[in-house]
Amino acid sequence: MNENLTRNPPLPAADADGAAIASVFAAFLFPPLAIFLGRVSRQQARQRGLRPSPVANLGYLLGWLLTVAWIVLFFMLLAAASGNPLPAPCSTASPGYPYC
Repeated sequence: MNENLTRNPPLPAADADGAAIASVFAAFLFPPLAIFLGRVSRQQARQRGLRPSPVANLGYLLGWLLTVAWIVLFFMLLAAASGNPLPAPCSTASPGYPYC
């Protein structure tokens, strides 16, 4: 058996507090707020000598993933609305074929 496990047993997980639960809900409404609330909940658990709750970890992770997704979506919509459509494909009926 591993000696570290006998000397240092794993810390118990913290219960899901209000900030952890709010971070999961905030992830779908305003993801940067979920990052903040998940981080606060994780820090509070560590200050009490506990592992962060899985709910806090979920809110923190969802906050980051959805923030990145919103940023990517924003830039995709910005590129689509820029007014520079893709050029039309050439056809064999085009006057400049094959150099159109």
